[in-house]
Amino acid sequence: MKGFSLFKMAFGLCASTVLGGPCKPATTASTSSSSVPALTSTSTTSTHSLPTQPAGFVNGGFDDDAVSYAPWTADLTYLSMSLTTTNPRSEPNALSVSVTTSTSRHSLEFFQQLDSSIIVPGVPYLISAYVRADSDAGNGGCAGWVASCSGTATWISTLGVQSSAFNWAKISSSCIWTEAQLSAGPPSISVIAKLCRSGSFAFDDVDFKLRTL
Repeated sequence: MKGFSLFKMAFGLCASTVLGGPCKPATTASTSSSSVPALTSTSTTSTHSLPTQPAGFVNGGFDDDAVSYAPWTADLTYLSMSLTTTNPRSEPNALSVSVTTSTSRHSLEFFQQLDSSIIVPGVPYLISAYVRADSDAGNGGCAGWVASCSGTATWISTLGVQSSAFNWAKISSSCIWTEAQLSAGPPSISVIAKLCRSGSFAFDDVDFKLRTL
């Protein structure tokens, strides 16, 4: 019986190895820092995370109101403008412009001012518009049109001069603002009629969005 008691005592000690004991050392789980890849994060500006249409751009089709073309504006010294329902590119409205008869030609800018907070510096944007000449350049109409972007007085880029009369023609411009330009004053997008002396024209379906490849 004495021998059995010694065996029982020894067995009891070894059976407790799950908690650690003299028959088997306790085992603890450990994680080596070399076996776990380090997690890193980077902060980047991705065009995929930005809204395609900046929230502050409105009334590109001149359809938001039956009589008002706001927030578009222009210097009315050499022109008058109003909404028209006659042959718009997309219904119901287009913006119709009549140029005051003059002995010299003038370039006329129609623009919409934007909030700097909706523009991301260094990110490319695209402005496009459709223009229809109702007078040809030889009879005193405008020589062409340009879509453009600006920050105060600085033009970012201009493309797409058109001089086709009596047909809707698309013009466009790519633009990128720097932080300095956005800090200097509110940016704007524009449609510019070049070298106009008289006559009339219309534009419609102005669009402003992120430029995608």
